[in-house]
Amino acid sequence: MCAYDLESGIKLHNNKFFLGELRDRSDEICKAHGLSVLEKYDRLLAKLSAQPMQVYVQSVLPVREDQIRYPVRNEAIRQLNLGIEALADRYGMPYIDVHSLFADEAGQLDAAVSYDGLHLSAAGYERWQQALLPYVQE
Repeated sequence: MCAYDLESGIKLHNNKFFLGELRDRSDEICKAHGLSVLEKYDRLLAKLSAQPMQVYVQSVLPVREDQIRYPVRNEAIRQLNLGIEALADRYGMPYIDVHSLFADEAGQLDAAVSYDGLHLSAAGYERWQQALLPYVQE
């Protein structure tokens, strides 16, 4: 897993503190319905596009609206993903739609891959890994 601070573009290390910070930021995005985060994505992708590396942009996963404590709606997440996809296209970066791999028939996060309706379980991370393998094996 490789995570970057959305404001500074600095790589976060994968220890407990930084992973907790990353999860807290994810929660903040959800609390804010995700829509204002597009400006931060734009700034981050602009910085990353200037670097000599391949960047893959992923969609935001759905949530189980009836299980989470934040007023996040999957419709807002779908709208956010449209914006993220447009930004990836603008910067010539491949967009990976993992959202659809995690959504159930009702558009909610598949209960089989989450323990709380927001964060992934081990089964969820396994599904995510399998979805990303073709991109890292290119």
